Amino acid sequence: MFASKISRWMILFLLLAVPAMAQEPLAPTTEQAKPVEPAKPADPLGRTTPRGTMLGFLQAAQSAQPDSAAQYFQLSRGRRPADDLKIVHELKSLMDRAYVGNINRITDLPDGTPQEGMTSAQERVGKVEVNDDSVDLILTRVTDPVYGPIWVFSNETVAHLQELYGQIEVQQVETKLPQILVRNIFLGLPLWQWIAILLLVPIAAGVAWLLIQLFRAGRAILGSIRGRKLDYKFGSAAFGPTLLILATLMHAVGLRFIGLPLLARHYYGQVVLVLLLIGLTWLAVRIIEWLGQRLRQRAISAGRAGVGSLMLLGQRMLKVLVIFAGIILMLDTVGFNLTTVLAGVGIVGIAPDAHLFALRACWEVSAQQTLCNSLSLAKALNFAIEHHAEIINMSLSGPIDPLLARLIDVALSHRQQVVAAVDARAQGGGFPAEHPGVIAV
Repeated sequence: MFASKISRWMILFLLLAVPAMAQEPLAPTTEQAKPVEPAKPADPLGRTTPRGTMLGFLQAAQSAQPDSAAQYFQLSRGRRPADDLKIVHELKSLMDRAYVGNINRITDLPDGTPQEGMTSAQERVGKVEVNDDSVDLILTRVTDPVYGPIWVFSNETVAHLQELYGQIEVQQVETKLPQILVRNIFLGLPLWQWIAILLLVPIAAGVAWLLIQLFRAGRAILGSIRGRKLDYKFGSAAFGPTLLILATLMHAVGLRFIGLPLLARHYYGQVVLVLLLIGLTWLAVRIIEWLGQRLRQRAISAGRAGVGSLMLLGQRMLKVLVIFAGIILMLDTVGFNLTTVLAGVGIVGIAPDAHLFALRACWEVSAQQTLCNSLSLAKALNFAIEHHAEIINMSLSGPIDPLLARLIDVALSHRQQVVAAVDARAQGGGFPAEHPGVIAV
């Protein structure tokens, strides 16, 4: 054990003796632990993730809170507070009219996600297209003195959007409506848009009903031509969910011509997905009931009443599973934490109490190439050892590195499992997969 401690201190000495090209110090050892800094308070504006910044800006701008919305911009010495208020209006107008992207696909990870052409402190969250010009919406990660790392709209993005704002035009429909319907706002939408949303409901339902009747008529005509007897039971059972699905789709198509603000489109999209999931779940239950009834009738006609009873039990279990899956998908659509929901009903993973360390030891230079060096890998591996990680995953391969080999030996001596990826092109699987004691996968 004494020899193990000596070798460990020798490794740390080698790491600390590396020239000052290292960007971060090694994680402190347990013997020389640094005082733990107090945790930063949570950012009340939700700027800790790219999606939080995007939604937070839209909510603040739509709620007529320009001062709060301006805090989602990167600080600039050349801008005055009055300029920020003007930029809030311009940016919201551009995003409402010309945003291209999907807010649901913006990452909710505090560190962002690797993107081609972006640094680790940048995140592309969509773009704005007006006529033939487009501007990428880029967030940059900065350090707030109170709340720590936060995401804000970069100065370059703000400057480009100001140039693009002059090209957007007022919606033509608003110029022909009474101003009382345009100027009066309720929950972020003018009155004329609320009226259009409500009027589209019966119109969409009527169009959906007409499509179903046309399909039934065509099916009846085709059946009479072929001389087949049609089963109308399934059509009657599936009418309700089919009407809901088609009416929802028709309403969504009609609403595309109204031009809702971006935040309203985001929430409306969630409502549409929930309604579609309800309709699809309802339809799946109807199909299970129809198929189950037909199979049971065949089993009973064949004199296998016991099989029919088992089919009924299986049908009920399948319906419960379909309804449960539909509810889970709906909760996921509206942003519920599925891990908490599943744990609440007694469903957990194979390691519910496990803790995961995500250590960034490499950097992406292109979409197809990722680079690491001995120092960055050694720092990450040393951190995992010092924090007693039971399993250390090294999904990489490269030339044999004496420093990494010694650190792997230290980890193995502490009964920590090291797993490494096998390189099929390298003899022996490559390093560190070929290192003694390492689990090669």
